Amino acid sequence: NKLISKNIGARKIKISSNPEMTQIVRDSIATDNIELNEKIEIIQDSNLGMGDLVISTELGEINAKIDYELNEISQNLRANSNKIFS
Repeated sequence: NKLISKNIGARKIKISSNPEMTQIVRDSIATDNIELNEKIEIIQDSNLGMGDLVISTELGEINAKIDYELNEISQNLRANSNKIFS
């Protein structure tokens, strides 16, 4: 829901998820806000792994794939290793 709230100003929010995760994604973002619900489209993408999400709007794209996130963490650790281990 944090990822959705970052894109709340978008006219349309497309969430791509693994087909086996579609219902879980729907349930997790369910809201009483009808206007927000109408903005959100969930797309099944068999190229995505379990737990991976890609959120697209006219404002940009958020890649929440697990491997992408791990790569970002790894790069940040390498870039800041001298600060962390000193």
